Amino acid sequence: MPRWAISLVLLIFAFSVGARGATLYLGVLSFDVLIPGPSGVNAFNISNFTGDPSGGGFALPPDFPVYDSLTFVASGLTISNGGPVMFALGGIAPGTFDSGGILEFPDSTAFVSAQFSATLSQTNLLLSDGTTFIADSPAINVILLASAGPSLVAGTDFALISVTGDFSNAVPEPGTFLLLGTALATLLGAYRNRTVSDRRRR
Repeated sequence: MPRWAISLVLLIFAFSVGARGATLYLGVLSFDVLIPGPSGVNAFNISNFTGDPSGGGFALPPDFPVYDSLTFVASGLTISNGGPVMFALGGIAPGTFDSGGILEFPDSTAFVSAQFSATLSQTNLLLSDGTTFIADSPAINVILLASAGPSLVAGTDFALISVTGDFSNAVPEPGTFLLLGTALATLLGAYRNRTVSDRRRR
């Protein structure tokens, strides 16, 4: 096989493997209106949307498809309203976290950002379609920033809690099949042309 053909196959293979990297959503960090004003109250909420719903879990496929019940271990939230303030939250099980009021603030308090960090209880994740997702790392780090203006807007601003990784039993996408098929057809055509050319020379 010609050297250029080998290089082409290797390039296509590398592309198809690299394309498998994916992002998986596990929950939401949001800044919400708890009690409408005047003199209202806003709150930071952390939702863990994992676990099989038929067994009492909170997965919401296809957006949040993890059927294993995950715990966000050693979690913490750092909020900034002039200076950073860190709240240690412990383990967060599936569902919406009950902060006991420590993440509730008067609606007159302005926040520039919020950062959520935690560690996943496991990295091999069973999904709703029966496939498995392997996270690159158990670490979670999510930053919530204002969508408009200098401060977070209650009832509007949120950030998705996610991890990156690969589907362990992924099937190549249709685009990858098309790319591979085109390459193989090109190689076969080149081989046939060379064979015909060699026969004519004889």
